Amino acid sequence: MRTTELVNGMPMWVKAVAAVGLPGVMALGLLWVLASGLPSDVAAMRTEITEHRRESEQMLRVLQQICVNLSATDRDRAGCFPQASN
Repeated sequence: MRTTELVNGMPMWVKAVAAVGLPGVMALGLLWVLASGLPSDVAAMRTEITEHRRESEQMLRVLQQICVNLSATDRDRAGCFPQASN
């Protein structure tokens, strides 16, 4: 008797086990479970990154203002705002 004859009429999960074996089915199941949670994880990370960027920009402005307040000369004050390199 052939394998195809054995799985005819069987549930889909039995056919999957027959095709790729039990370890393969377990690996595919785990991959599916982990991948199904990725979109929500990515969205949460984007939100956290955006919040972190906003907080970092605020902190930079505060530190620049402190630098300006403590600078004695215009040259020192200019050093508080470094030019972005190209």
